[in-house]
Amino acid sequence: MGWFLIDDESPDDVVLVSDDHAALGARILSPLFGPDVAQPIALHVLAKRWRCTIDPDYYDELSAASQVTFVAQGGPLTTDERERFEALPGFVTAMALRSWDDRAKVPHLEVPDLEHYRAMATELAHAWHRPASV
Repeated sequence: MGWFLIDDESPDDVVLVSDDHAALGARILSPLFGPDVAQPIALHVLAKRWRCTIDPDYYDELSAASQVTFVAQGGPLTTDERERFEALPGFVTAMALRSWDDRAKVPHLEVPDLEHYRAMATELAHAWHRPASV
């Protein structure tokens, strides 16, 4: 989501090569969809770093752009960073999102535009804001 908000023509975009796009996306989506959606988004960069740390072959499978951003995002995790990430309640969900994100990066794959997902996104947003039944 954070990448959608970046001006592709702006030279200032290099700032968002770090994990800022994850934080930006999570910050924007959290009020709409809640923490169950926002937290994995906030953690998906850390999930990439974790995966590269524990599986060196994974780095070779990344797109060229993801390899560049991996370095800019801090590279491999330290043992302490890895253990703290693994202990987070959102670890499993963040890893699932990372996997989906990787599978979505297929060059020339035709996918529906964002309008296709409007009804689903609207329903999810309404569900998040609906009062819980007592």
